Amino acid sequence: MVSPDWLADLAPERVRPLKRAEYERLVEAGFFEDEPIELLDGVIYNKYEDELVRPLKRVEYEWLVNAGWFEDERIELLDGAIVEMSPHSVEHATAIMRLTRLLVAAVGERAWVRVQLSFAASDIGEPEPDLAVVPLGSTENAHPSSALLLIEVSAESLRKDRRIKAPVYARSGVPEYWVVNVLARSVERFTAPVDGTYTRLDTFQAGDVLRPAGIAGVEIPVAAIFG
Repeated sequence: MVSPDWLADLAPERVRPLKRAEYERLVEAGFFEDEPIELLDGVIYNKYEDELVRPLKRVEYEWLVNAGWFEDERIELLDGAIVEMSPHSVEHATAIMRLTRLLVAAVGERAWVRVQLSFAASDIGEPEPDLAVVPLGSTENAHPSSALLLIEVSAESLRKDRRIKAPVYARSGVPEYWVVNVLARSVERFTAPVDGTYTRLDTFQAGDVLRPAGIAGVEIPVAAIFG
């Protein structure tokens, strides 16, 4: 159980309430046995401890996904909350396409390049990074829980990608995380995760070249991302 203050950190991002029908299906499936909880305004609370939120677990979220409850919804699980994702701008989509082409060509057969697919960040987190470079063999039976590099392309989601997703990825032990700022036409590289926090931040501009530490020989010119 956690304090509901963590929900405020997601504002102004839209938290998608858990619906009563979804909650009841989880109860029927046996997920909440012996837990003193109740659903209030789309949030699971502890019945006997004031203002303590019970985060939705990744296994529960995946059960609902597999049961077809979230069809046609663009959502992800962040720290136990279902969060609606922003629609793509043209600039956002173009940067993703360019990065995909650049990374696939540079990485080759050494790793998988995944585009907007789930990442098993923790027991209460399953974000969908815009791009993920993950080890071979890590995606055959489940969503990957480790990555060599994660990337978010940011415009409207810049606040969330810096303040919410960076700690999520750092706690997962992801060694390198890029925030591609399409408005500033720059890339923020977060590295050296320690105790759930990236301890180094470097910003790259046009004319600079990104070289991910965990993938030898890969060079991505910043100018190539923005055209």
